[in-house]
Amino acid sequence: KNASPEMRRQEPPKPVFLCKEPECEAGSFGFPSEQALQQHVEEEHTKPREDPVKFVKENLALALGLEPDGSLKKNQKPADGATTMSLSTSKQGQTPKNVAGTPISQDNAMKRTGSALSKSADGKSKSDAPGSK
Repeated sequence: KNASPEMRRQEPPKPVFLCKEPECEAGSFGFPSEQALQQHVEEEHTKPREDPVKFVKENLALALGLEPDGSLKKNQKPADGATTMSLSTSKQGQTPKNVAGTPISQDNAMKRTGSALSKSADGKSKSDAPGSK
């Protein structure tokens, strides 16, 4: 059989560059170029090993929205839809609590009652019981 024209046009798979670190999550999907792999190795593996404490501090500051030295960013402005925090002790935006429980129903619809089938079965079992004759 001849292969379809679409199959012939398919490009050969591009080489994928994998990270050689055994515990690296990026090793499973690889990088499109050797430069991308080198940048990954530098950022994720080399820098943390050079000064681990500095690396952790900088990344923590970045995650918290601070400057790399841990100080507040000066040009931070709240998003358009964000509300600003007030200095009062009131709890803004907190949902009021409803401490009342579920009211007890006065309806007798759920009372436990025997069924007609169980009543007739009880009657039979008493008369059919051995020693009742």
